[in-house]
Amino acid sequence: MASTTIVLVSPSRVKRDTSLGGSVDPNVLFPAILQAQEKWILPVLGTDLYNKIKTLISAGTIDDGGNEIYATLLNTYIIPCSRVKRDTSLGGSVDPNVLFPAILQAQEKWILPVLGTDLYNKIKTLISAGTIDDGGNEIYATLLNTYIIPCLVQFSFMEVIPVLRVRFVNNAVVAMNSEQGGSVSYDDIKPLISTARDIASWYKERLIDYLCANSSTYPEYTSNTFPDVAPSSANYTQGLNVERSYNKSEAEALLRLITGPRV
Repeated sequence: MASTTIVLVSPSRVKRDTSLGGSVDPNVLFPAILQAQEKWILPVLGTDLYNKIKTLISAGTIDDGGNEIYATLLNTYIIPCSRVKRDTSLGGSVDPNVLFPAILQAQEKWILPVLGTDLYNKIKTLISAGTIDDGGNEIYATLLNTYIIPCLVQFSFMEVIPVLRVRFVNNAVVAMNSEQGGSVSYDDIKPLISTARDIASWYKERLIDYLCANSSTYPEYTSNTFPDVAPSSANYTQGLNVERSYNKSEAEALLRLITGPRV
């Protein structure tokens, strides 16, 4: 296989981690993947590292001993789809394949910046190994179950709402309908997204407060170095008013400048 045809991610992975779903033809996805990696990933990695990764993938040795630094860190879902369905208004009929991308988006977009890279990866490693509830890991289990999961559930709900009304097929993006009713417009679901964001932000604030108050309990919270994502304590924000106030004489001078001198 020519090196130019090596793709860094499989079409099945793109389907799994986005809203595309399983009905899209892999032959449609291959050109998009190749185009994306050449356009966006190559400039980040540089030619030598990019070709190194492609060579290891092509040889099937990316996961061999000695290549750990090149192996892609596996994406671990912090919460199962069933938890999002249980703790939100989604219900059991929503396809897990629609939910998985929303969970991944939410945890990378909203949870990673709060935890920072080191603590985020620590939690993912414990979940992946199935040792989060083992003795000695109680502090991480508390952080996960009491603070991270409630926050992530609501952000996942917020992320999935816009895509519930559409599906991707080979030749179109279609609005979904059911026997019980028709698909609503985006304007109809805006209030739902806003409410979900408010609830998620409340849980995020609680998570931030807990970590700030217990930062010494989690060494990974303060161990990040460049280029890691450092934890942020920012949550609620509001617009900055930069409008200048004028006194009476300044206002009159400005008015004369705009309207011209009186005659």
